Amino acid sequence: DRTRLERALDRSKARLEVILQAASDLVITLDKKGVFRFASPSVAEHLGWAVEDVVGREAVEFMHADDVGRVFDAAFATAPGGSTEPVQHRIRHQDGSWRFFESVGTNRLADPLVRAFVISARPIDSRRKAEEALRTSEERFRLLAENATDIITRRGPYGVVTYASPSIKTVLGYDPESMLGNNTVELVHPDHAEEYRRFLLPEGEEPSEATYQMRHADGHYVWLEGRARLVRDPETNLPMEYQVVSRDVTERQQAAEELQAAKEAAEVANIAKSQFLANMSHEIRTPMNAILGMTDLALLTELTVEQRDYLTTVAQASNSLL
Repeated sequence: DRTRLERALDRSKARLEVILQAASDLVITLDKKGVFRFASPSVAEHLGWAVEDVVGREAVEFMHADDVGRVFDAAFATAPGGSTEPVQHRIRHQDGSWRFFESVGTNRLADPLVRAFVISARPIDSRRKAEEALRTSEERFRLLAENATDIITRRGPYGVVTYASPSIKTVLGYDPESMLGNNTVELVHPDHAEEYRRFLLPEGEEPSEATYQMRHADGHYVWLEGRARLVRDPETNLPMEYQVVSRDVTERQQAAEELQAAKEAAEVANIAKSQFLANMSHEIRTPMNAILGMTDLALLTELTVEQRDYLTTVAQASNSLL
């Protein structure tokens, strides 16, 4: 029985060794004095240290001074058999630089087979850089949005507002906070509602554009020209949010409407003029033909030179009118 148990233990150790060799996370154990008793081979990949350079040395030699208290407080507060919450901290690389890790420790000090604190540490430098880039991007977006005269909104996958810039108060009279959770379709003029729905959630990669009326807080409608863009999650490529920029074009729209009204009025006046001239031409042509006919007959009679001159002038003038 003893031999069988020893063989089983050897097989278990061999399996554990294979797992630790293949593990990408850093696995370490610390005794109650905080001394490394084990380090997985991944310590070389992540920190540049050989396993023998680490085992037997105190953990604080490799930890950033600002993180030591927080890490050990979390460890000491963990009951036997329990695990800590994930803790972010820095570990010194062999080249002297600091690398960020997120670690979870399990208190196995009371376990006679382990008698150590078992820690799994995952490198998070790439994640932190991505998070920092996202924070920087968010800060730039808010700086732009909060100082823009155009209305800028961010919307979830169904068009519900998650952010509205302060300019919505200037343009439409609504507090930005009152727009959160609203898809704003009910504020759009009924004549433009269907077009607005299509505009709001573009399906392709190209931005959609639309001109529509939206109700101001005091009840009148404001003309807006909007541009909506789909933003995808860089990791999954799934729709993440929609960004919509809207500009007040009421004055431009009113000017266009006034110009169109003036054009239509001019066209009506031109038609009336043409009809008037046509009517006048008809009214003049009939008696003028009679005048020309009688003038021609008079010119066939015996006339003095002066009379013929007069009648010739009448005939020429009459022809010019026709």
